[in-house]
Amino acid sequence: MAESSTKRQRVGQRQRLLAVSTDEALQTSKLATYLEEQWSWGYMSAQTCQKIAALAVFDMEAAPLSLRKISAIGTCGSHSQNCHRDFLALVATKTKICKPLQEKVPFKDGLYLQSIMLPHELFHCMWKEYKEYFIHALAPGGSNRLVSFWKSFEKHPCMQSGAMTAIRQHRSYPHRCLPVGMHGDAVPTTGVGKIWAKMQLCFSWFCLLRRKGSKASNFLIWSGFETLMSKSTLDHLFKILVWSFGCMASGKFPSKDWNGNEHFTFASGLGKLLFSDFGIF
Repeated sequence: MAESSTKRQRVGQRQRLLAVSTDEALQTSKLATYLEEQWSWGYMSAQTCQKIAALAVFDMEAAPLSLRKISAIGTCGSHSQNCHRDFLALVATKTKICKPLQEKVPFKDGLYLQSIMLPHELFHCMWKEYKEYFIHALAPGGSNRLVSFWKSFEKHPCMQSGAMTAIRQHRSYPHRCLPVGMHGDAVPTTGVGKIWAKMQLCFSWFCLLRRKGSKASNFLIWSGFETLMSKSTLDHLFKILVWSFGCMASGKFPSKDWNGNEHFTFASGLGKLLFSDFGIF
């Protein structure tokens, strides 16, 4: 009787474990993860993802919960104009990227709240939360490639500037200093191909040693329509960027904002943490 009771307990344990694993399988989906990634990189629209998920759910008797959630965005596709909004809300909790700074920037007809992704905060966030991606996008060759780059670049005129002279005095400079650049360009975003097309000015930053394509290694800072900007719009923006890149050069978070004000609240809430094993010094 005791042996029979023990066998029944073991069978019961296996059944409970099977029930748990089945329940977990219903909550996750490789297709849902793939659709989220394709939408995040801009390869698929939210409407296309919703349609694929809806057809997959229709074909399956018990679709995973994550897939059913995607299929339900935009009121199951009947309000397709809301798919992007709903998809954004669905995946918002899954990203660990820091939030952009909310700052009022002057335009022709007044001050408007803008979202600015501070380079130094994104730099730290990628190292802390997405270290493998950080290495691939910013330091694919590691210290050896950095040493080789700075050795071949040491005779460039810009290396004689005051800023670079200070950087070169850093004891870890050739092994850890990442050469970064900033790119700005205006692209047509409305009325493309027409005489009344509106241009949007976009700024991004990147590492000169990158190996990935632009979409994977250019990091957006801010963008705005040129027709709405005043003479002080870019002055205000560049003041913030000089401060942010200066933070990257120092290797630590600042205690003051770009105006020198104390009690600065960081957009990412990271506080005075040091950066990564790499920096731009």
